[in-house]
Amino acid sequence: MLLAVGLTLTAIRLWVDPRSRSGETGVKVEEKEEKKGEKGEKGENVKGGEVVAVNGGPKRELFLPMSIVIGVHFCGVIPFAVFNSVDYKSMSSVFYIFIAASVILPTLISILITLTASPHRLLPAFHLSRCFSLLFLGMFLSTLATLNFSLSFLIGLFSLPLMFARTTPDSVPLALVNSVLLQLTSPFAALFVVAGYWGLGVEDILKEASFGWWVWGMWTPVVVWCVWWPAWVVGRISVDSSIVMAVTGKRG
Repeated sequence: MLLAVGLTLTAIRLWVDPRSRSGETGVKVEEKEEKKGEKGEKGENVKGGEVVAVNGGPKRELFLPMSIVIGVHFCGVIPFAVFNSVDYKSMSSVFYIFIAASVILPTLISILITLTASPHRLLPAFHLSRCFSLLFLGMFLSTLATLNFSLSFLIGLFSLPLMFARTTPDSVPLALVNSVLLQLTSPFAALFVVAGYWGLGVEDILKEASFGWWVWGMWTPVVVWCVWWPAWVVGRISVDSSIVMAVTGKRG
């Protein structure tokens, strides 16, 4: 539960962070008009009997970050459906193919966003995408703790590096360290650890997870592929974007 609270507090911190706001203001006010206006008691400019609202400053642009988070979470349905329907002999090869795709996908998304979005929108978009992803993950883990505490605790423990996987275009070495740390705490690494602990193959763990879903109604595959894996991908997007922004020179 404390791990889920930590993820939620990190999401709140990202929301109030000034870097989550776009660099452009919603309304442009000429300097001459501001100098002539008299400051009202409630933060309004009074000019010639007319009340003009003061510009509220930069705004948060939510469309791009929410599109990232929602799109990645929808992609989580793909591994969930594949690993619950593929036959036992093909599970191992499909799993390694999915690992390769998961390593490449965040980099491709970060390159696409960096090349197409305006420079002043990049950092706010990546900050807010982490904010929404961690908020959803924290809320889900806190709810899961009342149903399956051990599963919630383990996923929360492996998700701790996501709290520090931020976009740092001015520090590429830090981004590389975060990327390696995320790889070591990915769902795939956790699956290898579990398989090695029990002395089984990866395909055996996947088969048991599929059996638990179809026969016992266990929610472990849902949590791993539809909650944890998307949050990990969003974290990778934030980290990989640091390198892409540094290479392209679009530092926000």
